Amino acid sequence: AVNVFGEGLVREGVGKAFDRPEWQSVHVMRAGEGTGVRFVPASGAPGTIVYANPAHPEVQLYELAVLWEIVSQYAVDGIVLDRARYADLTADFSDLSRARFEAVLGRPMANWPEEIVQVSSDGTMQPGPLFTSWVAWRASVIRGFVRAAERVVHQVRPEIPLAMYVGAWYPTVFEVGQNWGRADAPPLFAAWSPAWSDATLLPHLDYVLVGLYYRAVSRGEALRQGAPSWRSVAGGALLAREVTRGTPVVGGIWLQVYAGDRDRGRGALHAAAELTDGLMVFDLSDVVQGDWWEAVPQP
Repeated sequence: AVNVFGEGLVREGVGKAFDRPEWQSVHVMRAGEGTGVRFVPASGAPGTIVYANPAHPEVQLYELAVLWEIVSQYAVDGIVLDRARYADLTADFSDLSRARFEAVLGRPMANWPEEIVQVSSDGTMQPGPLFTSWVAWRASVIRGFVRAAERVVHQVRPEIPLAMYVGAWYPTVFEVGQNWGRADAPPLFAAWSPAWSDATLLPHLDYVLVGLYYRAVSRGEALRQGAPSWRSVAGGALLAREVTRGTPVVGGIWLQVYAGDRDRGRGALHAAAELTDGLMVFDLSDVVQGDWWEAVPQP
């Protein structure tokens, strides 16, 4: 997999995002005990990874150059885009993103960022009047990058597949601006819009690798725990198949989720293999150190 917009490590203070701090995503946060909000670069925001701003033209050109170098210089069997998204709903609130969004709106915003989100005293975010448009615009930014990535990869190596690594929790995917569902997928969140639908990534991908990182294996188990059925390996796999209909889906299992419960891990591996078009096990070191080989389904 090719790490795309995750361009630095917070604790270590290393990565391209530290070499080029103007590339960092800007996060909106509550301004301490006072009123209002503050804008924090990704290196100072919560989390372990420093994300670059996907809307920054220099960032996109750099990432495309990395892809070109890989496919032109190395005999890879395919490309999987990882972290080709926004960090979360708090990003990106840079001046650059504001200007680009206002250009799409056709007018300046009088209240920034309140017209998009309001941050409450406990740090939770409530949608503003332009939230739906903002969500769709961020998705269009990611679509633009993935479309360009497809051109770069397939102009050099037309025979290899281009895929994307995503989280299986599609009903929350608007938070990261990554519409990996088909254009006519059912609207599963309030921020859905026709413009979001238009930003589907599937026309530019050969398959989708979906991280089914749930301890609950069956849909019934998730429901008994008070969670929606899709928050399970089986439920997440079935939802991914539904929203991507026509595009192959490979299920991913994170073995550390099942540490100390080999039977549950075995069930998760088999559910992912049976309900999707393939299986990715994350990661190989866990398979080796935990001696999971016998539990991994064979082709």
